Amino acid sequence: MNFLVIIDGDKKGNEVQKELIEKWLVKNEQIIRISETDGESIEDLFTHEEYFKDLLKREKYNQENLVSKQLNDSQKVIAAKKLQKIVSEENFNVSSTTKKKFESVFNDITTYF
Repeated sequence: MNFLVIIDGDKKGNEVQKELIEKWLVKNEQIIRISETDGESIEDLFTHEEYFKDLLKREKYNQENLVSKQLNDSQKVIAAKKLQKIVSEENFNVSSTTKKKFESVFNDITTYF
């Protein structure tokens, strides 16, 4: 079966990648990191303003820290549910910066297949 695994570029993603290779015999080329920037997670593909102001309706955030480092797991789940609803209603516009980051991931997927 031809498949890919997409992982975050954070510590947990590194642990998952190691386990996939060692225990599940997944080839390294079958694993795509969501970002080449060390420590980034899928949340970091969005700009701070998009994620905090537009999605979470949160005014306070630190522009210097990664988006993902400013959230706990429950906040990530809430944001994912909101994003799913917004996207299905086609009300959420993203910046060209965000589009480029997602296009990079999609290109990696397309290149593999």
